[in-house]
Amino acid sequence: MKKLLLSFLLVACCFIFPFPSHAAVMPDTSEIRDGIRFSECVRPYDGGVLIANYGSQHKMPGIDEIKGYILYRKNGQTKTLIPPGVLHYPSGMAVKDDYLFVCDGDHLRVYNLQQPEKAPQTITFPKPYWLKAAAIDGNTLYVSSDNVGQIFTLDITHPENMNRVQPKKWFELQGVKCMAVGNGVMYITAPPENGPDTEEADMENVIYRVTDLHHPQAEKFISKKVYSGNPAADKNVSVYYEGITLSEDNYALYVADHRVKTGAILVVDIGTKEMRTIYEAEGLDPADLTLTDKALFIPDMKNHRVLKLEL
Repeated sequence: MKKLLLSFLLVACCFIFPFPSHAAVMPDTSEIRDGIRFSECVRPYDGGVLIANYGSQHKMPGIDEIKGYILYRKNGQTKTLIPPGVLHYPSGMAVKDDYLFVCDGDHLRVYNLQQPEKAPQTITFPKPYWLKAAAIDGNTLYVSSDNVGQIFTLDITHPENMNRVQPKKWFELQGVKCMAVGNGVMYITAPPENGPDTEEADMENVIYRVTDLHHPQAEKFISKKVYSGNPAADKNVSVYYEGITLSEDNYALYVADHRVKTGAILVVDIGTKEMRTIYEAEGLDPADLTLTDKALFIPDMKNHRVLKLEL
């Protein structure tokens, strides 16, 4: 009788106190719009965030539009830290101490954030390399060229004296979108392979992993078919992954996902490779995101804003 009663109570508890649900809970969100015009990248700095802007009339600036600028957002206030006049295509950024590295077309600009009004140091890359993303590990800066498929390294031990530093070819990978590095491991987003010999059903969204930065080899860490074969689901397939950043404990990745109808933010458990959507919205155009102070800052490029997700 006691066993029957115990069994009944256990079953009842399952209905009254169900096991935790895995349904997505939307994080608290807010947005920053002050002065933003086609922002592709956000990076943390000194308790705030740096926001790169094209400032152009269209998403891809015209060849004669040198309107790029960097905003600084802190304590609810936004100011222009680096005004227009030099930057043309400010995309990927990385910060070491008080120095900001900005990918700007075929140039890498290096600003002293304590003296942002001063002209930047400039390293010009040979054509046709077009710089897209940047990441730092110790005294090494990684910058990628997405049009050619090359990642370079630069020694930034002395960021105040970069004029003699030469970029070195580090690794070839087609279509690099963004990079995240931590604990000596790099994660890279790249668009699906879509060559003349690629069947549509075989196209995959991929996050690559490089576990040895001294002898780089890329493995497919996450590989997910673009098309599932389910017509209903395939109406909003993931077109490509872009921004990527590590969690503060380096146990998870946050990834910007461009879909046909929506944009989304994914979280990936590095240990299990489990992937889930934590935010999704119609028309979201998420780019090179960053994590700081338990919040994600996501440049929503075509909507001229930065979305803040409280984690």
